[in-house]
Amino acid sequence: MNFLHLLCLFQAFQWTRAQTRMYLVTAPKILRLDAAEKVVIQVFGYDQETTFTVSLKSYPDKKQTFATESVTLTAEKDYQAVATLRLLPTDLSKDVTNVYLEARFSDLTSEQKLPVSRDNGFLFIQTDKPLYTPEQSVKVRVFLSQRGAEARPPARHPHIPGGLQPHLLATESPSHHSQA
Repeated sequence: MNFLHLLCLFQAFQWTRAQTRMYLVTAPKILRLDAAEKVVIQVFGYDQETTFTVSLKSYPDKKQTFATESVTLTAEKDYQAVATLRLLPTDLSKDVTNVYLEARFSDLTSEQKLPVSRDNGFLFIQTDKPLYTPEQSVKVRVFLSQRGAEARPPARHPHIPGGLQPHLLATESPSHHSQA
């Protein structure tokens, strides 16, 4: 009789252990075109290295893959990782409004339909005067209004006729993120 109890206890332990192995994929609610979107992957109940592949695929047929990245989850990183995916405007026609986010590991595939936004924020330009003559100096401030915007070096430098070089001044926003 003790053997039977031990066997039942062992089976219950195996069932409980199998139930605690889970994964979590966290992604933006809406994907923005030409923006580096971060997808966070975390697994629970694993004790060995696991590789996830995260992809953006066409909706509804999943025939075209727009972006993909593989990440390895290890104990050193607490079994979590970040994949960065970018959906390029050249990949999508104007009528496409959704894509699939697909997460794969081992023999498991999970997918979620996500809407695509073509609105990436606003650029505000402020000058120190409303009107200028050709000989006056100009003071300009540029503000980017975008969810999750991070300060980074400019991708393009402005060209000013006459060989003048603009002076870039880094400022602190109210949320203490550096801006240029």
